[in-house]
Amino acid sequence: MTRRKCTRHEELMRLQVERELISIKPVSPQVRELMTFEGFTRWYERMQYLYPTKEDAYEALEAHHLRICGRRRYSEYTSFRLVYSRKCNKV
Repeated sequence: MTRRKCTRHEELMRLQVERELISIKPVSPQVRELMTFEGFTRWYERMQYLYPTKEDAYEALEAHHLRICGRRRYSEYTSFRLVYSRKCNKV
């Protein structure tokens, strides 16, 4: 395989990108878990009976997900419930 030669400017840009990537802190195992479907549902299952309704538990979990990850995992409770029920029916 032929390798192309990088220009001096490209090498400097590569170093800058590498420095930026190195400065990013690793994600904690808890955050990594929350970002997966399985982890999100585990948290939901722990929380669902701690709130007056399952939807309240879901919204509280989504609020934490939004705070930690910067976005909601699902658009609304109905879409989460569909995915969650499919998972429960598979088992």
